[in-house]
Amino acid sequence: MERCHRIKICGLMSREDAGAVNEAGADFAGMVFAPTRHQVDESTAAAIRKTLRADIPAVGVFVNEDPARICALAKKGVIDMIQLHGEESREQTLALKQATGLPVIKAFRIRSREDIKKARGYDADYYLFDTYVKDSYGGTGRTFDWNWLQESDRPFFLAGGLREENIRAATELPAFALDISSGVETEGKKDRNKILAVTAAVKGSGI
Repeated sequence: MERCHRIKICGLMSREDAGAVNEAGADFAGMVFAPTRHQVDESTAAAIRKTLRADIPAVGVFVNEDPARICALAKKGVIDMIQLHGEESREQTLALKQATGLPVIKAFRIRSREDIKKARGYDADYYLFDTYVKDSYGGTGRTFDWNWLQESDRPFFLAGGLREENIRAATELPAFALDISSGVETEGKKDRNKILAVTAAVKGSGI
């Protein structure tokens, strides 16, 4: 099985965070527009996008968002990819993909093997599998049973509880990319050294 060598650093909140992602050479950078502790507004997100290297796509993370707002951010070039992390339907997912022309990641919260099977049929470019926690749409720092991952019919991002201690094991899974947020934070803020360390581990140059 081929190792996973791609990583997405999610929950960027500042230009300093973007600078650390640039330095590490991560493959994707996530900005959360949903009301969570990582939420950013449009002006902050635009500044982050300008700071990010041009070859690192900025992924906008949304939860049951007004499609018009997503389309506006896409048109302004604030985001390069769309991540839908709520209860968006198959029809809504396809409509956003067609309206923006951007790649779409559809996230699913996993609590059983059946949840991965339910993802089939979405017109998304990628899936994202995160751990199910009641009343939470991500960023919980908890893992799920990775043995279920063979059920996917799309390239997928793996999220949920990734950190320095388990990142090497995660690279052996059949994921397209690994998605980490709270696992590269110290006291609730992005930690440059942790970002550098996990990115190096995923890309094969050690921790």
